[in-house]
Amino acid sequence: MTLKEWPEHQAQEVMRNLQFLADRATGKVPTGASFIRNFVHGHPEYKNDSKVSDKINYDLLKMMTTLNESDSEARHVLLGQYA
Repeated sequence: MTLKEWPEHQAQEVMRNLQFLADRATGKVPTGASFIRNFVHGHPEYKNDSKVSDKINYDLLKMMTTLNESDSEARHVLLGQYA
């Protein structure tokens, strides 16, 4: 069975997932690692010394608990238009 023979909603979902992966590969959408790295580097307590303090760790985990919320800013940064 080719993609053209699939029900339209399934074919659209596959194409959307492939576009998401392509956007991740090109940097349009951040990877999980780059998302976390950007969060740490942007944290006010980070001193560019490669050390992640307890406060940074706490704030990172707190932010990550919001990723399943549809109105989460972090979710939109991590997933872009796919949030």
